Amino acid sequence: MKKAKTIFENVHMELACGTDDLRPSFGVVSFSDGYAYATDGHIAVKNKLDEISSLTPEEIEKLNGKQISANNWKKLIKADNILIVDDGIQILRGDMQILLRFSDFKLPDISGVVENIVKTEHVELFEIGLNVNILSRLFKSMHCPENAVRMAISKGNVGVVVRNSVSQYQSIGIIMPVFLND
Repeated sequence: MKKAKTIFENVHMELACGTDDLRPSFGVVSFSDGYAYATDGHIAVKNKLDEISSLTPEEIEKLNGKQISANNWKKLIKADNILIVDDGIQILRGDMQILLRFSDFKLPDISGVVENIVKTEHVELFEIGLNVNILSRLFKSMHCPENAVRMAISKGNVGVVVRNSVSQYQSIGIIMPVFLND
C-alpha cells in the first residue's frame, strides 16, 4: 500500500483519453515500461510513473502492459492507499476495498508514435494557431509542476512536441495537427 504524492492528483490523464464509444481503445490509460500513456487521437500524453506517483519499482513493473479506463483513472488519482492485484488496482479506504479492474481495451502503440514525433527535426516558427481547449486538456493531463512547457514545431504535417520546461521531468505531450480556418 502506498500513499500517493500530492502531485499525483494534478495529473488528469483522463482528459487526454477519448470518449468515442466507437473507439473504446482510446478511452484508457495504458502502462508501459514505467510510463503512463493516454490519447484521444488529437493529443497524446506520456508521463513517467515514478514522477507522478509514489509507486515502488516493483509496483510499476506489475502495471506494465495493463490499462485502466479513464473513469477508473479519475478514481485512482484521488486514492490514499492502493494495492495492485492481478485483475486491477484496489483502493483501500478504512474497511472498504474498491477494485478498479484493468481494461481489456488496448491503447494503440502510442509510445511508438510519441517517440517518432519526438525524434523528428523541429524548427521554431513565429506564428502558430492552436485550439485552446485541446491545449488546456493537454496541460491538465501532463505532469508539469512548474506550470511551464517548451513546445517544438516540426517540419511537415506531424505533431507538436510539448515537454516540461524542467528537464528532470520526462512527461511529454503531443498535439496532433489540425486544420484551422482563418
